[in-house]
Amino acid sequence: IVPIGGALMGQLKEPLILMLLGSAALSVFLGNTSDAISIAIALLIVSLVAAVQEYRSEAAIEKLANLVPPTCTILRDGRVL
Repeated sequence: IVPIGGALMGQLKEPLILMLLGSAALSVFLGNTSDAISIAIALLIVSLVAAVQEYRSEAAIEKLANLVPPTCTILRDGRVL
């Protein structure tokens, strides 16, 4: 399972997130700090929610994988193998 911090860093590599980070940086450069802060807060919320969801889904997949037996019995030419 990927820790939440790793999942959060993974979110920062998404193209849309990178574009919004660029928009926030541009807003700071142009002097619109309130816009930059709004974008940054929205990015933080979205990234945290996505990271938590990714962490939970990976944990659920791991639990499901533990339910599946690693071996099976097959019948070939009338014989059980």
